[in-house]
Amino acid sequence: LVFLGMLNVFLNIVLIKQYDIAGAAIATLISLTLYNIAKFLFIKVKLGFSPFDINTIKVIVIGIAVFVIMSVFPSFVYSSMVSIFIKSTIIFILFVGAIYASESSIDFNSFLLKNYKRISSSIFGA
Repeated sequence: LVFLGMLNVFLNIVLIKQYDIAGAAIATLISLTLYNIAKFLFIKVKLGFSPFDINTIKVIVIGIAVFVIMSVFPSFVYSSMVSIFIKSTIIFILFVGAIYASESSIDFNSFLLKNYKRISSSIFGA
């Protein structure tokens, strides 16, 4: 953990000079990625199991697909706040719908089914 902190500081020093604020983001991305790989390897080697399964991959693929879809989605010129609201709503609907349809999370699907009436009445005012 200390090594990763020192790595982050070093990468910040090097990358901020070259890429400004994006350099800080890249440095943090590299440090956090290495940290998470180290945690994964520790769990895999020391405890003997993988914390991820095929459903984790499904969620990642769905997230990437929604990101790609929304990156080509046009911005609205009315107002930046309106555009943010509309895009966020579309992302939510696409992501939640895809997670539900793919049955990536049994807990999430059972929660939605269990609370369907309450959720729909709060959304649609029925």
